[in-house]
Amino acid sequence: MKFKNSKGSLPVSCGCTSALEHWERNVSKRAVNCSVLRCTKTDLVGGHIINAHGNASKAQFIVPLCKEHNHVTFISDFEINKSVNLVS
Repeated sequence: MKFKNSKGSLPVSCGCTSALEHWERNVSKRAVNCSVLRCTKTDLVGGHIINAHGNASKAQFIVPLCKEHNHVTFISDFEINKSVNLVS
């Protein structure tokens, strides 16, 4: 399945200090690498992503992304590693 960056980010309203912390708390592990397939960068943030092939539900998910893949200028569709959990 392909994803793309969300054009806006819903705020994390659970008390977490960042989207990355929100992801880590929900999956009970530390983020190590970017979630984009074959990316090994470690400069991570919590990236808000949506399904690239239609998003009728408008559902956003949070995954660890490197700063390059989370940047507003990165508009390409991408696949994420199969082992990465999507967190709402």
